[in-house]
This record gives sequence, C-alpha cells and structure tokens, in this order.
Amino acid sequence: MCLPNADASLIQDLATRTEPDAAGFRALWQLNGREGSRGRSARTAAAQWADSLPRDVVAGVVLDTPLQVPELGEEHFELSTTPDLEALHTALTVPWLKGLELNAETAIQLYSRRPLTAESVRVLRLVLDRPDKGKPDILLADAEPCLAWHDSRGVVALLDWFGRGETSSALVRLLHGFLRVMVAPKADPCARKSKSTKGLSRLVGCSYTSSSQSIEDHSRDDDYWALDKQILEETRRSWHPRRHPHQHSRASVEAVECLLCTCPRLARGTIPLEQVVNTIDMSGIGQLLGVSGEPSSPGGLGRLLPLQTLCLNSGSFCSHTAALARALLRRAPESPLRPLPRALRRNVRGNSFSIFVCNAATAVEHRLLAAEELGEDTTALRELQRALGECGQAAVVLPPPGSDMPTLNGG
Repeated sequence: MCLPNADASLIQDLATRTEPDAAGFRALWQLNGREGSRGRSARTAAAQWADSLPRDVVAGVVLDTPLQVPELGEEHFELSTTPDLEALHTALTVPWLKGLELNAETAIQLYSRRPLTAESVRVLRLVLDRPDKGKPDILLADAEPCLAWHDSRGVVALLDWFGRGETSSALVRLLHGFLRVMVAPKADPCARKSKSTKGLSRLVGCSYTSSSQSIEDHSRDDDYWALDKQILEETRRSWHPRRHPHQHSRASVEAVECLLCTCPRLARGTIPLEQVVNTIDMSGIGQLLGVSGEPSSPGGLGRLLPLQTLCLNSGSFCSHTAALARALLRRAPESPLRPLPRALRRNVRGNSFSIFVCNAATAVEHRLLAAEELGEDTTALRELQRALGECGQAAVVLPPPGSDMPTLNGG
C-alpha cells in the first residue's frame, strides 16, 4: 500500500478494504504525524491495524520506520507557525505505542526541520525520553537544529533536558547555529520565465512549499515547460533547507545569553568549517571544496570559534550582532585575534584598501571597508567593530600604482 499523496478518504478506503500487513502498516505509520484529515485518518487506521497485527510486527515497524516530518514552507517561517506539532504529539501518545521503542530518526528530523520552541522540545522528549535510548544530546549531536525562528523557552527546555552546566557537541552546534544568518533572497532565481513562483517551487523543492515532487509528476504544468532547464538544475543543486534567520534578533541574543550563562565554556567550543559553509563568506575556500561540497583534503578545512562564525556571516548585520559579540567576548576575550582556519586566510584588495584577513577582527574590518566603497550603510558593522575592540590596524595603505600586491605565504 503506497500512501504518500493519498487523501483522507482514500486512506480510509484502503485501510478498510486491505488485509493488514507489515508493509501497509508501515505506510500508515509514516503518515501518523501529518496534520489535518489525512493525519487523523492515518492515525485511526493505524490504531485499528495495530490491534489486528501481532505485537512483534507492530514493534518492528515502529522501530524501523520514522514518522515523516516534511520541510516547512517559507510561509510558516514568515508567520512563525508550526502547525503539525500538535499532530505529532497526538501520534506519539496513542495508547497502542506504550512500551514500544521508537525510531530516533523521527527526533532528528523534528530537531532539524521544526523551529526550536518549548512545544517542539516536548515532542522531542516523547521520542527520546525512553529507557532504550541513549543520552539525547549525543543522539542529536550530528543534527543541524532549525533556528529560522525560535524562542527562549525552547532553549531553557532543551537545557533542562540535556542537563545544565554540561558542554556537549549538540550544545556547541546549537550555539553556533544561533550566531548564523542566511542571505535573504532578493528574487526567486528560477522564476525568470515562470508565471507562478509557488507552482515552480514544487518542482525544484524550494522552501516555498513543504512538499517536493518529481518533474514527471508535473509534466502537464505550464510552469515547467516555461522553465529554462539550466536554471532549474542550478537551483536544485544550490538549494539548502532554511535553518537560520535572515538577520539576528533579540531572541537570538536571549538564547545565546541563556546558553553562555549556563555553560560559559561554550564560548570556546569549535565546530568544523564544513558545517557552516552555506552561511559564511566563501571567498577563498570554494576551490578547496569538491563537487559534493566535501573538503578535498582528508584532514578537513579547520574549525571555527563561535565569534569567528558570527563575524564571517555572509548575511546582513544589525545591532543585535554586536550584542552577540559582546556576550561571547565576556567569556572568551581572546577570540577576535585567534587565527582563522588556513582556508579562510587571504589577501583582499579593493579600490582604496588592501587587507590581510586572518582573524575575526580583520574579517569585520574587510567587510566594513568593502561596504564603505560601495556606499552601503555601515552603522551595524561599526558597532560590531567597536565591540571587538582595537582592530583598526588591520587595514594597510594601498601601495602606489605599479607596486606588487602582497601574497599569502602559507600558514
């Protein structure tokens, strides 16, 4: 029984007329966390089949099969809503699940695809707060949290769950996540010839919709035939699920202060550079990444301190960015002058400046000088520079015309 696109009436009909088996029960269970009539029909049918099937078959399906937690659409990020959390909570608290071990992938998808709130942590605990599971911070260490929007109550709930004062890989990655921002899209790059951006987003899997369907499913759509195929493929390759906001906010500052007050050592916690390449300035490291986005050298590209992750953001800065820097500097005052990974150290030359970018302070100085050349607003950058302290010596006078540009000599 295949039910990925079935409506509520079809699910009810198939569940009634089909002999219960493991494959059909797996299809029903995957849909149990969906909102609306489809989810309600799937939960009703799954409960009926769970009573009919042997207990060991039910236990095996639930253990091997995670609930589907699709990517959120852009409209949910704009409205700060997560409509399916209540449905997921209902699916995970049904009586027939009592005593069964759940698939941890459900929690990983939830952590990565739903904003961090007190409600999402409550649902996470339903999956991982079981005797058969290990420590939750270890299970979630490799997952990138969804922080496109969040609230401080979610951070408090997570710390109460993980244990206050603990320094874990999951909390280090969470801190870096709060410091990252994504570049706000100026326009849909693949809608040049499309009449409907929403219809197009279904084709390329963009975050305008929570569903991603194959091109073949839309072979009759006018939008598809109006597309330039090269644009479609380039967009599909470059798209990343949205995990971070377009700008820091007061909620970001509150969340970071909450983490650092609980465990100040997090301000010195590092993460691999490869984990943040989609939100930092990529100048100078693109050639070090392979086609798949993996580092070309087996040793990796180095690691970043939290302050370095903050200052290397490719997105826009604001007054809250400086507040985040101050929070980090109170716990790790040496961070502005700590060297960047070698892959990020480089000479940069503009029309009126030349600078060697080698640490967080010089990275901000470079961005400030470049913004001044372009006539952009530098208020937030200057405030961040003041927060970092004395880093004004980073820029050097441009050599006279005809002089050789300094080169990067390793290290």
